[in-house]
Amino acid sequence: MDNGNINYSFNSTPNSLGALEVALKGLSMRSEAIANNVANVNTKNYKRQYVDFENILEQHINGEDTNALSITDTKHYKLGATSMGEVMDGLEKETDSNTEFGLNTSNVDLDAEFIDLTKTTMKYKALSKMAMKQFQQMNSIIGGGS
Repeated sequence: MDNGNINYSFNSTPNSLGALEVALKGLSMRSEAIANNVANVNTKNYKRQYVDFENILEQHINGEDTNALSITDTKHYKLGATSMGEVMDGLEKETDSNTEFGLNTSNVDLDAEFIDLTKTTMKYKALSKMAMKQFQQMNSIIGGGS
């Protein structure tokens, strides 16, 4: 299920491209997890998978990295997840072992999975367009507006 809500409005900075990359990878991984869930809906004792990356990404974007040490001077280096690459390396599929859907069956609810897939697809398309616009702007700047 899509448990997180994140504000997908990124500005035009190099860090925003990294955030877009992480979000696109997270959404792609979520789509894979949903596909696995749908494929295993009738598999006995299968536990659904999900990818929840929005909270970690939002904390990193807002500078609320829980692994970082506090910075008391602008010359200090930030420790912890210092790059979007490190955030991306932390993305993984998780297993929902708390939910029981049926007796000795999977805990996959097809209706919920298809709703989540629709949301995920819409977010992926929107972020892909944002990334494309970012690259078009950079291309325009590099090419001198021609």
